[in-house]
Amino acid sequence: MASKYREAPEVARVAYDLIREYHGHLMEAKIAYLFRDGTWSSKGRPQLGQAVKVSDRDKELHGYDFLLIVSRDAWSELDEARRRALVDHELCH
Repeated sequence: MASKYREAPEVARVAYDLIREYHGHLMEAKIAYLFRDGTWSSKGRPQLGQAVKVSDRDKELHGYDFLLIVSRDAWSELDEARRRALVDHELCH
């Protein structure tokens, strides 16, 4: 079974700039950036992204503090300004 998650270096690049500009408190955080394939919804509405604080157990195993997950389908349809807005919104969580 193929994973519906894969690394998202494009999201990481956008996040890096936003963290430097607006979210300095996250400079030391270890964040994994992932794309999620396929349809994704929450409470009947399309889900564009999600920020997740990693459990202590998973942090011990993988070293990340947070996961920032973005819908691959949504990302491909957004222009640069909306991509920045999406990533900024998730970083605020």
